[in-house]
Amino acid sequence: MDLAGLFNASPNPYVILDRNFDIVGMNDAYLRVTMRERDQLVGRNIFDAFPSGPDAASGRALRASLTRVVAEKAVDHLSLIYYAITRPDGTLEDRYWSATHAPMFDERGEVAFVLQHAVDVTELHRLRIGGVAASIHITEGVLRRAEAVQIANQALDAERSNLREMFEQAPSFMALLRGPDHVFELANAAYLRLVNRPVVGKTVREVLPEIGSQGHFEVLERVFATGEPFVGQNVRVVLVAPDGLSSSEHFLDLIYQPVRDASGGVVGIFVQGHDITEQKRAEQALYELNATLEQQVAERTRELRANEEALRQAQKMEAVGQLTGGIAHDFNNMLQGISGSLEMVRRRIAQGRIDEVDRYLNGAREAIERAANLTHRLLAFARRQTLQPRPTDAVELVRGMKDFIRRSVGPEVQIELGLQDQVGLVLCDANQLESALLNLCINARDAMPGGGRILITVAEVSLTAAELTERDDPPPGAFVEIAVADNGVGMPPEVLAHAFEPFFTTKPIGQGTGLGLSQIYGFVHQSGGLLRTTSAPGQGTSIRIYLPRHEGAPPVAAEPVQPVAAVDGTGRTVLLVEDDEAIRRVTVDRLAEAGYRTFQAADGREALAILSERRRVDLLVTDVGLPGIPNGRQLAEIARASRPGLAVLFITGYAGARLERHLGEGTELLVKPFSFDMLHAKVQALLQVTA
Repeated sequence: MDLAGLFNASPNPYVILDRNFDIVGMNDAYLRVTMRERDQLVGRNIFDAFPSGPDAASGRALRASLTRVVAEKAVDHLSLIYYAITRPDGTLEDRYWSATHAPMFDERGEVAFVLQHAVDVTELHRLRIGGVAASIHITEGVLRRAEAVQIANQALDAERSNLREMFEQAPSFMALLRGPDHVFELANAAYLRLVNRPVVGKTVREVLPEIGSQGHFEVLERVFATGEPFVGQNVRVVLVAPDGLSSSEHFLDLIYQPVRDASGGVVGIFVQGHDITEQKRAEQALYELNATLEQQVAERTRELRANEEALRQAQKMEAVGQLTGGIAHDFNNMLQGISGSLEMVRRRIAQGRIDEVDRYLNGAREAIERAANLTHRLLAFARRQTLQPRPTDAVELVRGMKDFIRRSVGPEVQIELGLQDQVGLVLCDANQLESALLNLCINARDAMPGGGRILITVAEVSLTAAELTERDDPPPGAFVEIAVADNGVGMPPEVLAHAFEPFFTTKPIGQGTGLGLSQIYGFVHQSGGLLRTTSAPGQGTSIRIYLPRHEGAPPVAAEPVQPVAAVDGTGRTVLLVEDDEAIRRVTVDRLAEAGYRTFQAADGREALAILSERRRVDLLVTDVGLPGIPNGRQLAEIARASRPGLAVLFITGYAGARLERHLGEGTELLVKPFSFDMLHAKVQALLQVTA
């Protein structure tokens, strides 16, 4: 039976009041003795539900008792309360109760409710009054008096039996201790079940010696000495079995309430409480279950993450396989063009047919340029290309490209612009943005073999955190949206999912490298933006570039570039640092051919040794990715510390997004592969600036 069942099954009347003494609940016994229905009482104030009638003092005593319980958080007893009970026929019946009021606490330790346990003593009260009346008429005869006394004693015995039965059957454990030695006078069945031994007539120290070390004797002594009740919640008590061979742990909610005599002195202690051990065990089991569940969830989460990581690794390896396959295919073709051209050059020289050499050398150069373009596209996809960002007006950029795009896509395709007024600036490499737009328009043209329409729009939008949920999405804020939409054939979902992967293409062999969209993807993300694509078969495609709005100054018109005057290399010294011997050898030869005096080093340590000799060095040309320490960037910093203003030309095969912040006055960057004409132009420009 649950707690509610025990509460209703109790033969003793119980009622629960809130802090304002409104009735919030009662058991069935309370309804029987008050002759009311539950809905007639719940929500009503107890003083309204049961008026005290002519006995106003009883009502005041009841209110005072309830008020003490709330204020002092202690149990209070009233030996006699008058209630006017309304019978079902509407007449009133005088009833007298003895009541115990106990506090019920909330989680903060404050009194939330008051529990009233009542015993109907109406008949006993009437017998006492009748006994007084009988004594007045004692002269009527001894027999009549004896009969009255016998009736009164029988009634008292019945009432005592009823009270004892209710005391014995109470669901809470109860005991009455007498005097300073705390001798058990009474103990109900619940108390005896708790301690599992006889107690009446013995002191607490005799019956329960084990609780002495747990501080309970001191609590009893304090209550008896001070008259202040003790209220304990979740009190841990360890009881030893009578045979001494085992012990049991209990958790109790209990009250030690002092009992006073007529003069107000403390003569005993009333003990009442509930064994909440099972509740505590259930709470502990629930806690352990929750902990186990948390552990299971954590383990499952780890498994899911491991599976996700394995899936990502598999997808990555699939992408790497596709990427390496595409790179190998294209580079093998280019290497074949280079090696075949060089072989033919050697054969024609051996045959003395020198006039045919240029044709094969030009073929080799074209293959080299295609290889360089391939690496630049791959670096763009990997977001490692060297960008030159500057504030850019996307509206003016698109407007200025319209005629060029129209010529590129041909007359069968109509170009339309939708340009919003007062769109903010973006910070990006304008040349790369132009290239991205041109690539998108050419792809749109290819998706409309019979002609169609391309709509290019520019607008300012705001993207929220809810719209930016991918791992590499930028923070929310204001963006400039540059969109290219066509009404072509569109893409099914399985094609759209791979559209931006390098070397993925649906075009026939020889009509596309599969690097155009991947290059755009890398450029946009490297610029702090993102891409969104919508497409469906037969409904066309829309690709939207979002770049963060730039709050800086508007772009300044570039001044006309002045041609760089030739610089005589005679007398100028270049320190070349390059770990690849073949590149170092031909580069030194080309610089020497141009009239420069050169020193060469294979790594940073050799270069520092040359610089420490205090030789004249007008220009430092260094590869960025030198082996060991220092690398190229560190070498430049060390060299400039001792030679302020030293011109530096970085050369690298790994484009320098991380180098951009190091490029300043007197510093340039040259990306491999480069022509010697490009090298010579950079050297001339740097030496002219520092001349």
